[in-house]
Order: sequence, then structure tokens, then C-alpha cells
Amino acid sequence: MSARHCVNFQQDGTIYDAEGGQWFYDVCEAARASVSFAYKASACGTCATKCSYLRLPGQCPTSSTTLLLRKLLSAYWLSFWLLFALLVLHGGHVYAEWIELPIRHDGTATYVHPETILRNGNVVKMWEFHDLEIPNTTADGVQYLSLKGQSEYDCAEELVRAIEYTAFSDNMLSGSEVDSFSSDNNKWRPVAPGSISHALWKFACGKS
Repeated sequence: MSARHCVNFQQDGTIYDAEGGQWFYDVCEAARASVSFAYKASACGTCATKCSYLRLPGQCPTSSTTLLLRKLLSAYWLSFWLLFALLVLHGGHVYAEWIELPIRHDGTATYVHPETILRNGNVVKMWEFHDLEIPNTTADGVQYLSLKGQSEYDCAEELVRAIEYTAFSDNMLSGSEVDSFSSDNNKWRPVAPGSISHALWKFACGKS
């Protein structure tokens, strides 16, 4: 009984159980593999390449089982990379939609979420967060390193007021919530030129 050889056509995902001494051209035809004629018949154009030269002897596993294992493995890796991407994009409280403004004050980085912008005439609401290099302190004396909030901007009068905010103990909105505030009746205050509030006002109002 002649030895058998497992021929794996990786491009097609096909495995064929060939007999020793069987011509490679015949194997490709039987497996319906998408292999060029020049390769099937070797570079010289003759059928001189046999299967026994292509793979070590050994009978192929059941083709249906092999294909199932391939599909399960592919699904596993696809799930792994999808999960990895979700963890990167949605790690902690920071999302891919946040963008950093090109301004820093005492090491504080400021981020905005353009998709949260709501406009009502000359008044615009927008979510932002600040990531501090130097800890700040709440009214109760608790330190925090990041602050997320929604502010309202008057684009005509260059005014700003805080609507709500939450302070976090660690950077990038991580750690525990140490303070919060929410009010629709907070007082308007002028936007100071060159300040972080000014950069936020310009972004929210679409000022160059």
C-alpha cells in the first residue's frame, strides 16, 4: 500500500489526501485548487512534480473536522481583536471621540467631544474634560486629577457658565468620583482672552 500525503492548499483553505507518486497536476485538479498551470506542471511545463516531494507522509485529518477547526480558530482571533479594539477605544471613561485642544495651562490638558455640541441660537452646550498635571482640591479638601463637565457658551457675548461637572481622583477620568455639581442657573462669566475657557469658547462657537 502506497504512502499517503497531506497536501494543504493554504490560499484556498483546502486539504487533499493524496497517494504517494500521484502527479501534482492531478492532485490540483482533484482538489479544485486555484493554482496556476505553470506551477501545477512545474516551471518547465512538464508534469514532473509529485506529491511525495511536497509534504511529509501522513494521512490528512477528516476534511470536515479540519475546516471546522479553521473556522473556530478564525472566529476566536476575530473576537480577540474586536475585544481588544473595544478596550482600547472605550477604556475607562475616555472615548475615541474626545480630541485634545492645542492649549495647556500648568500642564493641564483639555479635551472636547465635538459630537456633544448642541446649538440654540447664539448659545452652545458642549462636553469637555480636563486632565491635570498638578492636583487640584475640592471645597471639602479632597484632591482630584481630572474633571469632566458640560458647559454653556454664549457665542455673541463671549460668556461661559458651567452646567454640571464631576471630579475624579485619578487622571483621564479614572479612579473614584470625589465631587460633582449640577445647575441650570449658574451665573454667566466673561471668557478671559488666552485662557482655556477662551479656547473652549472658540471651539464650541466655531471661531477661528
